[in-house]
Amino acid sequence: MQSSEAITGTAGDPQELYLKLIDYKRSIGTTQWTVLSIFVTASEAVLVFSVAQPDLLAAILTRLFGVAIYWLGFFLFNRYRNLNREVAHYLRDLEQALGFEFQRRLDVAHARGVSTRTVLLVAGLLYAAFAAILSLL
Repeated sequence: MQSSEAITGTAGDPQELYLKLIDYKRSIGTTQWTVLSIFVTASEAVLVFSVAQPDLLAAILTRLFGVAIYWLGFFLFNRYRNLNREVAHYLRDLEQALGFEFQRRLDVAHARGVSTRTVLLVAGLLYAAFAAILSLL
């Protein structure tokens, strides 16, 4: 049987900590996108369901509910995004001590162009406008 130190690496090994943080950061990103995908899919399903509502008030309330689901997903996405950024900040500090440049290079690459958060924000506003226009027709 292996000791816990043999499984996790040498106690206090900064490279081992670095690799574990990279894996943790990856798992946060996976969770972030999974949560967003579930909420966006549910929101779109509610919007499609609202089109079949014969009562105008029920259709409007259903569309509002669908838009609220989208925004809840966006806010959860943003929560995980902030957590991921904190881990990335810690990784940059650890890289500086270890002489690595992986996270710093990722930061430079991500600094170019429009952020995913901005795209989701604009998509949410367009989605809300679409639901409002659909309710007026």
